[in-house]
Parts: sequence; C-alpha cells; structure tokens
Amino acid sequence: MEGAINQLFYSHEIRGNIVFFDLFETGHIAKVLRKKNGDLIWVTNGEGGLFKVKISISGSKEITGEILDAQYFPLPEKKLHLFIAPPKSSDRFEWFLEKATELGAYRIVPFFSLHSVRKKLKTERYEKILVSAMKQSLRLFKPKLVSPVDLKDIPIHIEGKAFIALCDADSTYLSEYIKSREASIVIGPEGGFSLEEFEFFKKHGFKPVQLAQQRLRTETAGITAVCKFFN
Repeated sequence: MEGAINQLFYSHEIRGNIVFFDLFETGHIAKVLRKKNGDLIWVTNGEGGLFKVKISISGSKEITGEILDAQYFPLPEKKLHLFIAPPKSSDRFEWFLEKATELGAYRIVPFFSLHSVRKKLKTERYEKILVSAMKQSLRLFKPKLVSPVDLKDIPIHIEGKAFIALCDADSTYLSEYIKSREASIVIGPEGGFSLEEFEFFKKHGFKPVQLAQQRLRTETAGITAVCKFFN
C-alpha cells in the first residue's frame, strides 16, 4: 500500500467505476470528517482492492464516489482460519475480533461445544467491528466471519493443516503450526473440552499445540494463536 495513505474507507458495493457507501460510512465521511464534493479518499472493498475515489455528496444520507485509480492485491501467502468458542463476555469477544483483524486473521469461525456459555451472537455488530478494525489498521482484507457451527461440524470447514490448542500439549507440533502456509486452529471454550470432544478431534487428525506455558483465556489464546502463526 502507498505510504501516503493514512485513512481508509470501506464499501462492499462497487458497480463499474462507481462506489456506493452505506449509511454508517456516509455519516462518517460527511458529518464526522466533513468531506466535500470532489475530495479524494482511499477506499477498500475488503477483498484486496484499493481505490482512489473522488466523492460526490448529494445529501447527508447519500454519498457515492468515482474510482479514479484501482489496484488489486493478491491474497496473503499465509492464511489462518480461527475456530473459536465465544466467551461469556461479549466485550471480550469483540476485543478478540478487533485484534484478530488487526493482526491479519483470514477467517473466523465461532462454534458451540458442550461447555460453551454464549449461544447467541451479534453477527451484524461483529461485522462492523471487523470493518472498523480493518480500516484502522489499513488492511485491505476483511476476515471472513462465518456463521456459528456445531463442534462436530468443524472438520468439514477445515482449510490447510488442522490444529487444536491445549494447555497440556507438548511443543511437538508448534513449529509445524508456525511454518504452515495455511492452517486451521481450534480454540476451546472457557470450560475446556470434554473428554469426548477431545477424542473427536484426535480421531479427525487435529494436532495438539500449546500456545503458552500459562493457561490463557479463550480470547487471549485466540490472539496468541494469530501472533504465533505470523511470527
């Protein structure tokens, strides 16, 4: 990305060379930043596109933009797919989503297990958090947030090598995890996995890795997994 870019906007609706902004982004552009007709901004579609855009304001609730220049960047060489059981605290899960985005997670898959304490997720709110974190960190790829799955369906969603984070695992597979070009790692719930669940992952070939010497909270383990992977 060009060094001069210090602010990034987002649009998921681009038709030809015209960019359409949703109400949230429109308010940010017009009311918060007080941009004017003809001002130039940088926009991403969250899928590797970077666009130099001249904005057109036709009212406080309607802003479009004309693409003057477009660049398309390839997917990152390393991809991490995070499977995580959301913690009870919504704030902590939102913190995890924000930081995982900033650090470059490729896909986030919430799942429910025997000891899951949170069963309802605010998907629309979480998408806004991902967009905000992507813009703040000047990233061009928004993590894919997948609809929650049941633990027993995780194997069919796996991409790359499969790992499971465990407190008492040895370090046998940690270097393999770090060196993988594409990996999926499962982060368990606050209450841990049941013996039956552990045997399920073992049966499906998930390799156990220990992310730290200490016991980590679910959201901390998730962030640690991202940091280790991109180390």
